[in-house]
Amino acid sequence: NKCDLYPEDEFFGDPKADHVIRVSAKQEIRLEDLLKLIEKALLERKVEIEVLIPYGEMAYIDKLHRFGQILSEEYEEGGVRIHAFVPPALVRKED
Repeated sequence: NKCDLYPEDEFFGDPKADHVIRVSAKQEIRLEDLLKLIEKALLERKVEIEVLIPYGEMAYIDKLHRFGQILSEEYEEGGVRIHAFVPPALVRKED
């Protein structure tokens, strides 16, 4: 933050960090880049799934909605087909 206060060639970042970005919240410099980087980092921690979930398992579908990022959801004869990024703890072995 506060990159507007320092010259471009001066960079204060954590050398151990996976991602570093220069931003200025006050000047609204690179905030969009920061949001994209946060989204990317969060998705790196999730697993992509595409599953058909029986209608009787609505509690599981609810968890996917609350903790995952649903890319698509289709209602079929045998259940709900969901394509999503979810935390590894929500991936079932049969999925």
